[in-house]
Amino acid sequence: MSDEYPDPDPPLLAVEIVSPTDTANVIRAKREIYRQANILYWELYPQSRSIDVYAPGKPATTVGEDGVLDGGEVLPGFTLALGELFV
Repeated sequence: MSDEYPDPDPPLLAVEIVSPTDTANVIRAKREIYRQANILYWELYPQSRSIDVYAPGKPATTVGEDGVLDGGEVLPGFTLALGELFV
């Protein structure tokens, strides 16, 4: 686990809703902290109707509006059609 993560018992999942006022540097810094702490991290982009998924030990993926988000090992059995989220 990263020494930068403030909680000795980090969450298994973090979701960040990225707004137009968020800077790329701030988002990258948060992402790196979550990745180093092995947290499943979802970056939700409302404007592009997509979610970037950063799962521990796996390459990053992007799920678009027509895709299905799943909880992987953290939330087994959880799925969400993004079309239902972005209505």
